[in-house]
Amino acid sequence: MTYEHADVVPGTLETMILAVVADRSWHGFGIARQIEQRSGGRLSIEEGSLYPALRRLERQEFVTSH
Repeated sequence: MTYEHADVVPGTLETMILAVVADRSWHGFGIARQIEQRSGGRLSIEEGSLYPALRRLERQEFVTSH
């Protein structure tokens, strides 16, 4: 996650992901783009941050993959 343009509290990526997937099912790229869009382009989520966060959420049974 790039913090160049916004102050974001570390550890909030999972919350942002859950906010996106609450609306509908998304693939990883779509989740990253939605976060970027919803933040007005201030946040850019890198694959190296996104997919480990998704795996953590899946282990905690907050999301499922298919």
